[in-house]
Amino acid sequence: MNLPVGQKVAFSALTAGQRKLLRTAPSGTVEFGHERVIRRAVAPVSARLALVTAKDWKVGLERAGRFAPFCARAVLLSSTPPNHDDVLMEASFYGAGVCVYAKGKLTMLVEPQPYVRRRHTPAQWRFAEELYAQFTAP
Repeated sequence: MNLPVGQKVAFSALTAGQRKLLRTAPSGTVEFGHERVIRRAVAPVSARLALVTAKDWKVGLERAGRFAPFCARAVLLSSTPPNHDDVLMEASFYGAGVCVYAKGKLTMLVEPQPYVRRRHTPAQWRFAEELYAQFTAP
């Protein structure tokens, strides 16, 4: 999981244990070349946005925050909260979006910050596999 995707990594930069582990990797997950290795394995899917429904905006922001390591996130409310400015400030601070669906109309109060993946982790991989399993379940 520590190898960057699609970039050449010199064998000399790896420990003996890492080199041994790479030799047992399934076919197609890494590409071996002259004194280097390239990671080819990536997660099967990626989420673009986690949309969390909530009656209370603070509860919604807390729940949406759980998705911060994996994708952009937003809270969907059924009415505009009375303390509108507090919602905008706190959601913006945490990078979460807030939208309201009422009377058949969706209104975005705060746009979610785009998610930028900085590295690949086992937790992200597991999240992607669980997401994939949900979408492919009969």
